[in-house]
Amino acid sequence: MGAPAERKRKEAGVERKCQPARGTELEADVRARRALELKAKALQALGHPARLLILEALRHGERCVCELTPVLGLRQPNISQHLSILRSANLVVARRDGTRAVYRVVDSAVFEIIDRMGEVVRRQGEEMASALGELALPEEQ
Repeated sequence: MGAPAERKRKEAGVERKCQPARGTELEADVRARRALELKAKALQALGHPARLLILEALRHGERCVCELTPVLGLRQPNISQHLSILRSANLVVARRDGTRAVYRVVDSAVFEIIDRMGEVVRRQGEEMASALGELALPEEQ
């Protein structure tokens, strides 16, 4: 906005309330944004039922794809694709064991997130059941 517009606002008694970020504030904003992007990436990785199944299968220890296939009932290429997404979100890591890649969860705190979401879904289900119960018609006699 140029000087004439600024002058008109001042004459009208309208002051600019927004101050542009400077130096360290801007750097903090960039860091905060990057942290949010990483959180979003991890949450997106958790946003598919097959990936949640994989994580549940890894809850009690590491496994290779050949062990996951019969447990999950998914095809090996599909499991590998989902593991790749989980790896790119830093939720799982792989190590070599001979010719096999063995996967494990990086931080067990991910299970706290999954478990908490389970609690939220259960509560929503209870609330929905309660609401449906209130809507139920009385039984005919």
